[in-house]
Amino acid sequence: MKRLAVVALLIFVGFAGWRAGGVLSTDAMSMAVGMIFGVLASLPAALLMLAATRRFQQAEPPSPRSQLPHASGQMPIVVVAPPAYPGYGQAAGNQFAQ
Repeated sequence: MKRLAVVALLIFVGFAGWRAGGVLSTDAMSMAVGMIFGVLASLPAALLMLAATRRFQQAEPPSPRSQLPHASGQMPIVVVAPPAYPGYGQAAGNQFAQ
């Protein structure tokens, strides 16, 4: 049953490619083929990076700082709001009322 599904899928993809090849221009087909091969060429590099990061994560022992509740490498962000401008018709702190 599985073999039948694979054969049916290959026939469908072949037929769709044949129909698309007859309808699309040569430039459009070459761009589509180039995009497909570009994506396929990036897969080995992505798999190598995935394997390398997984191996690095397994080899790294847990650090004692990671067990502390608030020990992180980044300092906390403190936002200080500027003083508000005086409203219309009100004197500012450094001005005299007229």
